[in-house]
Formats: sequence, structure tokens, C-alpha cells
Amino acid sequence: MNLEKSSYGKTWNTFTSKKSTFKVKTFIGGNIVSDVEKTISVKMHSFQKTVTKTNGIVTDIIITNNEGSSVVKFEKGDFFGINTMPKEPVRITPVIELKEKANDYVFKDTIWNDTPVYKLTKTTPNEDYVFDKESKYLIAYISDNRYGKSTITYSDYKEVDGYMLPFKEEVNIPSAGYKMEILYSDIEINPMFPKDFFTIDKSWASLGIGKSIPEFKLSFVQNDYQYISNKDLTDRITLIDFWATWCKPCIEEFPKIKKVYNKYKNKGFNVVSISIDKDRKRLENYLNKNPFPWEYSLHSEGEFKSDLAKRFQLVTLPKPILIDYKGKIIAMDADLRKGKLEDIIKEIFKD
Repeated sequence: MNLEKSSYGKTWNTFTSKKSTFKVKTFIGGNIVSDVEKTISVKMHSFQKTVTKTNGIVTDIIITNNEGSSVVKFEKGDFFGINTMPKEPVRITPVIELKEKANDYVFKDTIWNDTPVYKLTKTTPNEDYVFDKESKYLIAYISDNRYGKSTITYSDYKEVDGYMLPFKEEVNIPSAGYKMEILYSDIEINPMFPKDFFTIDKSWASLGIGKSIPEFKLSFVQNDYQYISNKDLTDRITLIDFWATWCKPCIEEFPKIKKVYNKYKNKGFNVVSISIDKDRKRLENYLNKNPFPWEYSLHSEGEFKSDLAKRFQLVTLPKPILIDYKGKIIAMDADLRKGKLEDIIKEIFKD
């Protein structure tokens, strides 16, 4: 048995879904920092669902579909948040189409495991693929990243409906002291999924277009005695932007927000930035070096586990929310990122 099955083969035409159940242990410096169970269900080509369990209790669910990624967090068995992130393609992964020479091995856009797609006709200088000469299975993938050399090894191959798939994976980044062990207990090809398996009922969500934002009262970053609440945001169109100094996507959004603020602040546009940084000193240092042009820079302690985070369904960052003069939500999340904020504000002020 080999891997001579690709997107050009007959078997691929009947492959529509995959379900994998596995345990993931993550080590840093030899110490276990995470030990979870995961189930990833994929229905070609538009849906993926990942369920993570810690000590047998569901801790989060991520569903990727045509509308984006809906995230539900669980705490003590009860979910408390939902968010829609920018659209991402479903992660379909490659099977190798075998040829006579190792240099002729070609990756096809079919299944491999749950890592990003490779569409390669040849390897690039910083990537090496290591094959076992007898079995012809991929046994290692080596690449460079910002943390150093990364090595992924595959072993314990088993046949699943005609596909030879690795049931054990190890990810190593030696310079970072990082190691992840992934051990599969089951892989199913073409499982039957319930009709609503890839959807989340959002009717319970407290946040939504046309709904009022939750009540809050927070102090300014550099003045614990000065507060602002949701009741103070009724005189302008306001962008509430949840962020943190360690959130790179948050930082990348600031130039776009500043551009809109400077253009429309005199017409009635306001920005309230709310940091969830755990390290307040780090936050203050960042703002001293990178001051915001708007006056309302607030701080919420407790990060994602705070009561405020739960009320605002804060499960990912950044989380922008645009509200009107009555405190009702106009737009949020992905609809306000990557330059979309300016389009909405331009329409509001008829600029």
C-alpha cells in the first residue's frame, strides 16, 4: 500500500469528509504546558470543526465555515462567548503523489493531516521533505521559522479506507525548547455528520447588530480615579476596540483606526480603546511610546476570564465594536477590520 492517491485519482472523487481524534501534549523546556484531547472534523471543502477537551471537559469549539470562524469558549462546562473572525480557508492537507525519484515527489491538494495546504512541484530552499526509501512515506518535514529550525516527524502509519495516514506526529523547535506530541486514536474517512454539526445557534448571544452593548465602567489607563461607562458614549459614533500589547493583529489595525479617527473626529466619530493586558506597567510603557490620538484609553483586568470579557463575548483579539448614538451595535469583528471601518464610517457621515 502506498500513497498513490491524489486529487487526480478516482478515490479523491468519493472523499468528502474526514474526522480525526487525537491527544496533544505540548512541552517547553521539558515541562508539560498543555495536555488536551482534540477532535477535528472536516467536510470538504467549506467546513471544519475543532473540539478541544481538557481533563474530559470541553474548553473550546472552533467552527470554520463559509461565514468565517465562530468561536465558543467553555468555562466549567458552560460556554460564555462567541466571536466571528475573518474568513480563512478550510485547512485541507496534502497526500503525496509518488513517482520514480524522490525529487519527483509532488504534493497534491488532498488530505494529509491537519496542517496548511502545500501546492508544490518542488521544494524551496528553506524546506526539506524526508521520505523513507522503502515504504515511500513522508517521515519528516523540516522548515525555518522565526523561532529557528522546525521539524515535524510522522510515524505509525495505518491504512484508513485505502489511505496510509500517520497516527503519530511530533513537532520540534529545538532553539525554543518546544515540542508537541500528537497521537491519533482514530481517523475516519467519509463519516456521517448531523445536519447542524457545523453551525452554531447564535440566538443566545448577547452581542449582535442592533443590540445594546453590555454595561461597563472602567478607569483610564493612567488615572485610576477617572472612569467612563457605556452611558457616557451617547454623543458620538464610537468604536470600542478591545486589544492588548501582545496582540500583533491589534497593533497592525491601529494605523487604519487612527486614519479614520483623524479624518472624522470633528464630525462625531470617537474611539474607546480597552486593553486587557495583565501587565499594567507594560501597557503604560507602550502607551508612553505610542500614544493614541483619542482620549479614551481604558484598562480591564482579568484578561479573557474577566466578567467584562464574558459580557462582551471576548474570545479573540482584536475585537472592534462600532456603536451608534444610543449605544446600539452597528457593526463588529471582521466587518470593521482590514480597512472596512473607513467604508462604514464614510457611509454613516455621507462623506
